[in-house]
Amino acid sequence: MPSDFIHAVKEIRYENGYIQIQMTLKELPEFTGHLAVANEKNIRSTMAYIPSAEHLARCWEEYYRGQVPEDPVSYCAIPSLIDPSLEREGYYTCTIFSHYFPYNIPKGKHREYRDIMADRAIGQMAKYAPNFRDAIIDKTVLTQRYFEKTFGVTGGDFCAGLLYPGHWWDKRPVAGYADYRTPIENLFMCGSACHPGPGITCIPGYNGGAQEVLKTW
Repeated sequence: MPSDFIHAVKEIRYENGYIQIQMTLKELPEFTGHLAVANEKNIRSTMAYIPSAEHLARCWEEYYRGQVPEDPVSYCAIPSLIDPSLEREGYYTCTIFSHYFPYNIPKGKHREYRDIMADRAIGQMAKYAPNFRDAIIDKTVLTQRYFEKTFGVTGGDFCAGLLYPGHWWDKRPVAGYADYRTPIENLFMCGSACHPGPGITCIPGYNGGAQEVLKTW
């Protein structure tokens, strides 16, 4: 294959560190203060702790230095509020996602870093819902390493290549190949690594599979 294509593929970055905490709750978090409104009409089914762009930047800087963020961002979802069949009566499923978990961790420190990050992410929700910690009766903490090993996702990166200015839009999967074609004749790519990017949008498949492939055929 062309050397520029091979070089570009080798330069795709995947160091996207994060944790997911899967939990069972015995009661719903009760938000207080100005967030008490979230207790109404199931708004608390999806909450997030991202106080400012500056705060997000600090988390990234700590992550970049290989540190667990002191005050991590925290996205919290309670799916069983929307679909009660996901959990038995009187209990609730809950997931916390927290970005900027260190990617390159010293050997033997992965579990320690993981648990510290999980405790801090849970703490962000507990600041505003004081009963949150005591409501947790079961939890599992997963990192990008789990998703890499279990599903074969490169680096555990759910974006199929990091999203940054050099790898957006027509730069996906690499510059010059946004038309879903590859250097191999009649071999097309139309997954999340391709234009316009990741997420459950079906756009790469529609553009690449349903349009370019049929047009060529």
